Amino acid sequence: MRRPTVHLLVATAGHIDHGKTALVNAVTGMDPDRLPEEKARGITIVPGYAHAQLDDGTVLSFVDVPGHEGFLDHMIQGANGIRLVLLVVAADDGVMPQTLEHLEVARLLGATGGVVAITKTDLVEPDWLELIHADLDDVLEGSFLEDAPRLTFSALQKENHPDFIQKLKEALVQTQETPDETANTQAGILPVDRVITVAGRGVVITGTLCRGTLEEGQRVQIHPGRSSGRIRELQVHGKSVQKATSPTRLAVNISGLSRSDVTVGSTLVRDEADLEPQTVWLGHFYSARWLNEPPSFPLKGLVHMGTAFAEATIQNLTPEIRPSWNTPIAVRIRLDRPLVAAPWTGFVFRCSSTAGRAGKTMGGGQLIQGGTVARRVRAGRDEEALQDLIHSNTGDRLRGLLALHHPPVRPLAELQHFSPHRTQPVLEDTCREAGLEIIASPSGPWAGLNGLAGRVENQVVNSLTAYHERRPQDPGMSLTELRTSIEKELPADLRDHFLDGMHASGQIQIDQNSVHLPDFSANLPEALAHVATSLEQQMRNQESPTSYSSDLAQELGCSDRALLDVLGYLQRAGTLVRISEQQWLHTKAYSSFLQQIIKRMSDNGQLEVQDVKSITGFSRKYLIPFLEHLDQQKITRRINTEARVKGPKCPPLEDA
Repeated sequence: MRRPTVHLLVATAGHIDHGKTALVNAVTGMDPDRLPEEKARGITIVPGYAHAQLDDGTVLSFVDVPGHEGFLDHMIQGANGIRLVLLVVAADDGVMPQTLEHLEVARLLGATGGVVAITKTDLVEPDWLELIHADLDDVLEGSFLEDAPRLTFSALQKENHPDFIQKLKEALVQTQETPDETANTQAGILPVDRVITVAGRGVVITGTLCRGTLEEGQRVQIHPGRSSGRIRELQVHGKSVQKATSPTRLAVNISGLSRSDVTVGSTLVRDEADLEPQTVWLGHFYSARWLNEPPSFPLKGLVHMGTAFAEATIQNLTPEIRPSWNTPIAVRIRLDRPLVAAPWTGFVFRCSSTAGRAGKTMGGGQLIQGGTVARRVRAGRDEEALQDLIHSNTGDRLRGLLALHHPPVRPLAELQHFSPHRTQPVLEDTCREAGLEIIASPSGPWAGLNGLAGRVENQVVNSLTAYHERRPQDPGMSLTELRTSIEKELPADLRDHFLDGMHASGQIQIDQNSVHLPDFSANLPEALAHVATSLEQQMRNQESPTSYSSDLAQELGCSDRALLDVLGYLQRAGTLVRISEQQWLHTKAYSSFLQQIIKRMSDNGQLEVQDVKSITGFSRKYLIPFLEHLDQQKITRRINTEARVKGPKCPPLEDA
């Protein structure tokens, strides 16, 4: 069986002139510096790219970043989305300011492992090399490279290069993360770091595919701006591929885009990624490790995320906690322009301060959620939720995130974006372990804070109890009114799911559009009972319909609304039949008329308008509504302006 090819994507890091580019050149045989200015000055200005396929098939891909402090924004662009770092330290210089800043940037952007390479070893004695190792022990303590393999390298000692390349590959394979088995199910996100136009092909963009997959033929969007197009071709290291999975360097040819639609700093996302650019974000913030003192909030400066940046103001939402390099705080980030990001995307914050040894980098962290939730958060009110959100445990984080939503419930599919446990069964277990409820609904499973279902049930019962006490004459509360009384922001299908569950368990009764408690039966209050008695006696002794009117209400000594309540009650009791919006007929007269009408249709085969008039004695005022009522009930079916026949619901004569 053929062994799958191992792809390793690595970003370099380190101070200027420490030999990063020379090392990459020695390993790959490719010079990542492509600009004439870079070659003239002998320094890297923008990220460069090189790759090599080793004898065993392993593919090493390098993003070589600039080491000069003035080009740190380019370094951040190059390092985004990459989990493996090759930290380069020159033996003759040792740890320098940009060594520290690059190490911090890589940590804040989510790097998880890598290798430390000590270069220019031909320039120092063994005793000096021991001091470099001791300095690195101090600098790397507690970092993601604390236990990383260390290799020595000299660009001039080319006879040692094959052995170095083999050790480097083995070290990188040893430290890389286990591939995410569900990466194939995630929508691809690619921050753009180069844009070119190819004759006959159109726009081609390059970047690091930092999440999910992209495939030929897929529809994609470019943010900001929402320009859309279709992937015509994908290339990895100059070779066409049908599908690319993160993390990898990728060139994407897109049809339907013009050169003006996309720039460096744009983000390509698959149409179904369901991501919206936001100007307000909720996030984690860690301070840079080598600050002289914790930063003072609010912070103002630049937030770098992916290949984009924006001016930002950062507010501490957990002011009782002071941030450190290994203790995060919850923050709200306000940007001067919208940025698009997936949950837990890393960011770096820089400003003009020189408060530490790591340059102008003050800290960074992860963007968690943007938009309405980020705007609504209040430091005091949401303190408990924010404490959960900055916890390292995934379940606690999810509980904190749900508590910030109003109501505290979200589709499980949405929470999969916020959790490394991508598969639904594992995520459900994680939620339950955190004390969250999994709610099955026709639209799919939801997760909610513990007690949500019980709270909704209590609201339903309390709403119905109050309604029955307020209007005992009604058969129940309208379904529409009840829906609006429970968790007003709860999605409609979830509200209906809770109500259906309560109906199935016998906690409530739903009769068409009316809802009532199971032990409730409608009764007229004493104040209306005498009105109902008087009205029923009056209508029993007449064969013409009674019309609702203010005069009738005044005659009976009640309000207009009370009269409607009484008429409705008597209708539901079967005492009256409503034949139009404003007219009721006593059941005694209605049954008599109906029996005669059915007999007339049975005898003659049809019913003339004049027949109904002779049977009922109704004037035109009552006759037309009565005929329309018979048609609506499908007792009769109109065949022309003057005649009708039996309708599909006409009862047999003996049942009339």
